[in-house]
Amino acid sequence: MSAKSISNTPLHKHLSSKSALTETFSDTKGIDYVTAQRKGLGVVCIALVREIIAPASFRQSDPEPLTKELNGEQYICALPNKTKYPERARALQILRKLEIGGALPQNRQLIPKGKSAGDYLDMASFLFGDSAKTDGRTYSCAAAVKYSDAISLQPEAFITDSTFHVRGNESGTLYDEVKKKNSDNLFERVFILPGALMIQILTFTGKVAPPEVVELLLACLASPIAAGGQTSVTGANIRTHVAGIYGGDFESELNSPYILHRKLLAELEESEKEVSDKKSADLEDYIKVVMKAMDKLFNAEYETSVDCEKVKDIQSALIEAISNGEHSEWKEASEKVSTYFTKYFA
Repeated sequence: MSAKSISNTPLHKHLSSKSALTETFSDTKGIDYVTAQRKGLGVVCIALVREIIAPASFRQSDPEPLTKELNGEQYICALPNKTKYPERARALQILRKLEIGGALPQNRQLIPKGKSAGDYLDMASFLFGDSAKTDGRTYSCAAAVKYSDAISLQPEAFITDSTFHVRGNESGTLYDEVKKKNSDNLFERVFILPGALMIQILTFTGKVAPPEVVELLLACLASPIAAGGQTSVTGANIRTHVAGIYGGDFESELNSPYILHRKLLAELEESEKEVSDKKSADLEDYIKVVMKAMDKLFNAEYETSVDCEKVKDIQSALIEAISNGEHSEWKEASEKVSTYFTKYFA
């Protein structure tokens, strides 16, 4: 996995190293103790365009999707967990494929008595955050990556439709034989139409993540995911395009999708490229326009970058290596992460 990797890009100076995950200090009695490495000055952010490729529903308790008012218009807002959860699941699948992690199901972390944290907490735990219970203790680790909200580029009115559902029984009627009355299981679902575009930023801060952990995330972003509680059962509905990866000492305000949204629409407007005016027939070309505009904005803010074509090359190399079971560098990183968790929670 070394030929085309994050380690071979200028971004590596804004990241940590797999050999520097812990530090040792002494207390007032001269007894050594282990801590996670101290945070350094550095940030790496991944700018994404999320393309809806099948109906998707990002809702809370209401039938309608969550929206935010921006510049007098209502835009779809997907909270971070809507995309983070399926991508964390993908990370566990990759680690299981390579036999370097994924020992327990997602969100079901119970470490058997007598076992160490490093036997079960893995690179996915380091990347996305995790918690585990064992022998009366709770282990908790913060996520290395921060997911922003995902905001649609098109106003809600242009990219949503609705369906009305009747949850009938096997006989095809609404009659409930137990309650001796017609069922009231009627509900409406508002969904996002294919062709909608959403922007989202994934950020690493503090120089705590090694390049291999970032690469695991890139591998998770390389293939479509099934997202949204009600629509995730219908198959993949989001394709992710990486506009670029950017690094520097300080975080930019563009890492907020709300700031980015305003500036990106202004940039697109200057190019006379309105999102709502584009036909689905040339959506692919328009996505390139959006990514180019995002790249221009981020390059003005950050000192180092990896453009979308180089990111694709890295992702392709990662997917090929995973498919072939080649994982020497990730195996070494996985062992370092395992040791990190074992020492930290000892």
